[in-house]
Amino acid sequence: MKEDEAKVAFLQYIHTWPTFGSAFFDVKQTNDSSYPEVITVAINKRGVIIIHPQTKVHNYCRYSCLLMNHTEYKYSFCYW
Repeated sequence: MKEDEAKVAFLQYIHTWPTFGSAFFDVKQTNDSSYPEVITVAINKRGVIIIHPQTKVHNYCRYSCLLMNHTEYKYSFCYW
């Protein structure tokens, strides 16, 4: 395999990863006691992914919208 072919194959492979193309944020969460206080949230065109910071296990967010309260500088996920 030539170098250019290897690069294309690599990009095609990682493109299938759920976090491909994500922006990552470490956030303090206060809603779910089953998660640690600080979690990592990845946002990409596929949606929102919540990542446990120690185990790196990730789940697609069950929530369909992201709301921001500008006065308190905190984000909330909501059910729809």
